[in-house]
Amino acid sequence: MTAPSDPVVNLNGTSASELVNQRLDVVEALRKALELMRAMTPHGRDYQTVEASRYHEAVNLFHYRFDQVNRVANEILAEANRIQEDRHG
Repeated sequence: MTAPSDPVVNLNGTSASELVNQRLDVVEALRKALELMRAMTPHGRDYQTVEASRYHEAVNLFHYRFDQVNRVANEILAEANRIQEDRHG
């Protein structure tokens, strides 16, 4: 089942396999970004000389950003799956 924003595969457009591959490439890049983001998770040792609220704010912001990137990756993967399913009917 397609979503209103999904591309419609047709003879004059991009092939379904190319549309799927484009999305899978983006998902792969976003998963790599998430891996790199994990390395920048805030650590208390970097906030020892300031009030604790700064550390907690940094942690909350990190989780917000991480969740947003993860959400986008999941949405694009779901779109790729829908295109694939529609192709195979």
